[in-house]
Amino acid sequence: MTLRPEDRAPLSVRPRSLPRRTTIEVDVGGRKSTVLMGTRVGDVLPAEQDGALVVAALVDRRAMSLDAPLLADALVEPLSTRSWEGREVVRRSAGLLVLEAASRVAPDVLVRIGPSLSSAQVIETPDVRDPAELERLSRALQTEVRDLAARDIAFIEEVWAVDEAITHFGRRGWDDAVAVLQYWRDPNVPLATCGSVYVLSLAPLLARAGLLDDVATLQRELTVEILRTAPGSGDVEAAIDRWSAANAAALERYLAMVADIRTARSYDVTTLPVALRELSRLLAGGPLVAG
Repeated sequence: MTLRPEDRAPLSVRPRSLPRRTTIEVDVGGRKSTVLMGTRVGDVLPAEQDGALVVAALVDRRAMSLDAPLLADALVEPLSTRSWEGREVVRRSAGLLVLEAASRVAPDVLVRIGPSLSSAQVIETPDVRDPAELERLSRALQTEVRDLAARDIAFIEEVWAVDEAITHFGRRGWDDAVAVLQYWRDPNVPLATCGSVYVLSLAPLLARAGLLDDVATLQRELTVEILRTAPGSGDVEAAIDRWSAANAAALERYLAMVADIRTARSYDVTTLPVALRELSRLLAGGPLVAG
């Protein structure tokens, strides 16, 4: 007997009946451990590797943010600023932070990310030609970027429908993003944000912006610590001399590190973790001489 199409029972679609696993096995540097499913990638990795800051990860050879959840057994490798991939993570994150800052301090000015130059990133403002106006914009952006980084805001990835994303970027005049999405094969596309500005999320970003403010934070803490030793007259030079004498060994080590970086002429995020670590040690140096 042959069943007609209308006689066949419809296919039943229902949620999965097989219980989900609650734990997974991760391999980090040849050492395997069992963790809860959904554990953050960053929670199974060290903060540093060989003196370089870990900014992302390779999960089964695929680059991912440290905030990404682990959902299956995987080989997890740290991605640090010693590698070009790690430096790109920092560069992309800083670029998005600049765009967010621009939307707050100059919402009517077109600011976009240009090409990269070695360890630097070009920021383009095609509509700003007056040098004085460009200087004011630059200072305003720097101040806002520092404020956002000091607040340690998170970089977040969202999934949008392609048509919705095309409409969004079209309204902002981001024709390059629209052109990319017009040939997008999937119905959805990942976008990244740290506030109100959205960009295509084609590679991992930092989990949070705090890293980009670490130098400024340590500088402020060090300044406060030195000024605490100033005598009643508020003599700043005397305070610096007293603090330097009380922390001579740590200061000498830090200055030697700075001299090495200058000699090597390496001013990128590969040397940043080393500088930050030594600056932190300098701030946490020997006890200050009081009275």
